[in-house]
Amino acid sequence: MLAFRVRGETDETRVGISVIRRTGNAVVRNRIRRRLRAAFAAELDPTLGPLDIVAVGRPGAVDLPYADLRRHCQRVFSARLRSRAGR
Repeated sequence: MLAFRVRGETDETRVGISVIRRTGNAVVRNRIRRRLRAAFAAELDPTLGPLDIVAVGRPGAVDLPYADLRRHCQRVFSARLRSRAGR
């Protein structure tokens, strides 16, 4: 998974998930999206404040054990914030 996290401009944390077609058919892509959405929701820390997160699912996410997927999402929340381009 590739993910970017920046300070949010709204009052809530938003997560955008993208999975490219090369990953597989629609069933596989949707399964990856659902797994990533659930993992991010489970690891969300409300004390971090509003965040904007963009995650790109990779083909390995469909077979990765859920505990490992949550660990990857946890690392996204613990990484340092990036500054927004042009701001």
